[in-house]
Amino acid sequence: LRQIRSSQVRLPNVVAHWGGMLLTEKRVIRSEEIWSVYEQVLIAALDVGEFELGQICYDALQNRFGSESARLGRLQGMMAEAEKDWTQARS
Repeated sequence: LRQIRSSQVRLPNVVAHWGGMLLTEKRVIRSEEIWSVYEQVLIAALDVGEFELGQICYDALQNRFGSESARLGRLQGMMAEAEKDWTQARS
C-alpha cells in the first residue's frame, strides 16, 4: 500500500482488498501510516463500490480527527457522490 501511495498509482481493487484485510483483521500497521492507510482504503473502497468498507474507514478517521475536519468533509462528500446521494454530496 505504501508503494502504491508513493507512486501515485490507482489500483483500487488491490488497495480495497489488501488494505481492507489489514484494517479489518487488525494487522500491525506502522503508527505513522495508519491514518494514510485508512484514507487510501476508503477512497479505493468507494471506487469499487465497497461502501461498507468505506464507512468503516470513515468512522475510524472521524473518531481520530473529529467531525470538524475539512478533509473528512471532502471524504464525506466523496462517499455521498459514490452512493449517488447528490443532496448530501453538495452540502
